Amino acid sequence: MRYTILLLFFSLSIITASASTHIVNNGGDYGNNTLRYHVINSSPYDTITFSPSITGITLTQDEILIDKPLVILADHPYIFIKRDNGSNIPTFRIFHLVNSGDVWLYNLEIRFGQAELNPDYNASPGGGILVSDANCNLNIFNCIIHSNKAACGFRDYIPGGFFSSPGASGGGIYNSGNLHITDSKIYNNYAGNGGVWCGVKKDESAGTCDAFNGGNGGAICNTHRLFISNSIVDNNKAGDGGDWPLAPINWTGTGGFGGGIMNEVGAECTISSSLFYDNSSGMGTVVFDISSGNIWGGYSGSGGGICNYGTLAISNSTFSRNFTKLTYQNIGSGSALYSGTSSFNTLDNSIFYNNFREVSMGQDDLFISDLALDISYSLVGTFRPGSMNGLNNLEEINPQFIGNNCFQLSFNSPCINAGNPDTSGLPSYDLG
Repeated sequence: MRYTILLLFFSLSIITASASTHIVNNGGDYGNNTLRYHVINSSPYDTITFSPSITGITLTQDEILIDKPLVILADHPYIFIKRDNGSNIPTFRIFHLVNSGDVWLYNLEIRFGQAELNPDYNASPGGGILVSDANCNLNIFNCIIHSNKAACGFRDYIPGGFFSSPGASGGGIYNSGNLHITDSKIYNNYAGNGGVWCGVKKDESAGTCDAFNGGNGGAICNTHRLFISNSIVDNNKAGDGGDWPLAPINWTGTGGFGGGIMNEVGAECTISSSLFYDNSSGMGTVVFDISSGNIWGGYSGSGGGICNYGTLAISNSTFSRNFTKLTYQNIGSGSALYSGTSSFNTLDNSIFYNNFREVSMGQDDLFISDLALDISYSLVGTFRPGSMNGLNNLEEINPQFIGNNCFQLSFNSPCINAGNPDTSGLPSYDLG
């Protein structure tokens, strides 16, 4: 990773040669020479860096709004930028980009962001970072994004009646712009759970339960353009559908889709030389009917690693141990990759193995609903529905990882010398 970063510094110096540099020497939230102060007072294309005495920034009041081109650069990994998660601290994400143009983040650790409920009681997306529009171009290099949460759905009584809302999407990042992620790690981020209300209305003898769906994209929800290279995405989770309520009717919330990434309709996502593992989709609500004794389970979300409804290209990457959740009798599909209708998928030189459906429901790697698929030189453990067509693929074969959380290939792996012979542009190291 270090060699890549050195080259990026060289290109950065060309971009910012005529701009000013501002140094953060106050690790607090507000005041002179804080990160927030310099973001507000910098001119477009300025660079913000950190004093050697600063190890991190703790935010206590609000998100940092970026509405112009900027470079935020730590000279060494990793300067943390976190929301203080102590008591009596309001909920807010870390960064919010609005009509910003080009923004670069280098060597930062972004953690503990938690998106808030909006004044209309709807949940806000993007627990760590919200990229609001197509005029935003966010470039993330050698960063860690972890332990961020999109807002959960609202559930309570408000003037006018009972109200609940779905969980928000994009636990780590919600992207509606152009997002490039390189040499980074994104883990332990969560989309919001759906809101649910269970109670008795004043004019009714029966209780009610309005359950809404969990948020999509535990790590990232993408609605525009997303590029990921040489990065690791692990242990992220889509939102669950509501709660575990008691109710006399079967209104149930669906679990969120895309534990790692949700690629929405019309969006574009390109992934290269990356590792996805231990990500999971959301679980649906379970409802118990007191009067009849019946149980209903809302559908669990699909796509433990990625759920795709847009255009997706994956190359030179590994997907393993991602899973979909079981809700009563309903379970999601495509534990590594679920691709819905009207999507298109190009998969090359990649491994999809040992992704599974929860509670001993078996391995379930790829589910391509429309068979809109161009796949070559890849190993796929299981494929649904139907049969997989493509060029030079290995099916239902163990890739022989070294094991113990290491996804490198052992010396006797069938994948060795079975990949795409064109290796141009590939890194010289193995992320496993």
